[in-house]
Amino acid sequence: MRQPTRNVFTASDVRAFDRRAIDEFSIPGIRLMHRAGRAAFDVLRSRWPDARAVSIVCGTGNNAGDGYVVAGCARDAGFDVQLVQVGDPERLAGEAADARGFAETRLGGRIEQTVDGWNIRGDVAVDALLGTGARGAIRTPYQAAIDRMNGAGVPILALDLPTGVDAETGGLLTAHPVQASVTVTFVAAKLGLVTGDAVDFVGELVVDDLDVPDGVYDRPGVRILDGAGLARLARRPGAHKGDFGRVLIVGGETDMGGAVILAGEAALRTGAGLVTIATRSVNRAAVLARRPELMVRGVDDADDIADLVGRASAIAVGPGLGRATGVPACSDPSRMPASPWWWMRTA
Repeated sequence: MRQPTRNVFTASDVRAFDRRAIDEFSIPGIRLMHRAGRAAFDVLRSRWPDARAVSIVCGTGNNAGDGYVVAGCARDAGFDVQLVQVGDPERLAGEAADARGFAETRLGGRIEQTVDGWNIRGDVAVDALLGTGARGAIRTPYQAAIDRMNGAGVPILALDLPTGVDAETGGLLTAHPVQASVTVTFVAAKLGLVTGDAVDFVGELVVDDLDVPDGVYDRPGVRILDGAGLARLARRPGAHKGDFGRVLIVGGETDMGGAVILAGEAALRTGAGLVTIATRSVNRAAVLARRPELMVRGVDDADDIADLVGRASAIAVGPGLGRATGVPACSDPSRMPASPWWWMRTA
């Protein structure tokens, strides 16, 4: 069942959900894999209804298993299917090996092993190379497959995540990941698909929970609010700014005060009750001239904000901080948490 991207989880959280579905709710792993492959094929047909040929590029893990199921479904639906294997198929195990067998049966054993000169022939390419467990630099055969998909001039459907994206952090494992047109991710949205550099490669994000029971989700994840969600947030009539937390923003070196102003505006717009900017004294007038609803503390010594740190609900450190070097000027470092005040120079 397709779900909106409302809560996101770390990749390790989602792997734990998979394991709970299998171990505690007795859903065989191969059944989840078939659900994933069929869900992805449904997305492919809905997004590109005129497609009649598909190229599916598989690696050697469970992500490949999802791709093999897509291949079998596509062949059953009358598609011309190009199924390409990257890496040694002997490394396939468990459900992924079973899924390859399913595809071989449907395709009459026609699976291409990557060799120099192969090309994408389908109207749509399906990325089933690497899944959420991928770490470290992308190896040469996989990068070559990524480059062929990206260079084919056809839309790309990524299964679970685009190859080359870190599902935990949203960082990139290569300078040139798969540039997906659509990513269909399974069970729950992964944090790495909605943050960091990854957002430029995911394309449209579709979440399918594979009909796993609600009990699988034993942790809440992180809620994502879009503009409409923020507009619907209700506050009781008697509420006041003290009910909605205190944000302290630390930054704004000399000649770099704009960043803390923008950060302060963002904190106000997203609902923080009281927002204080701790910045160099020279920036104080500019902040108040632009946003008088912000509170500003001119800071020349770490002791100047010790009281603000203690009252803050959240602290943002860094906007406009620069790279100045120096030593903390706080006379009693034990009063401060792990101090960001290395940037403060002794007067």
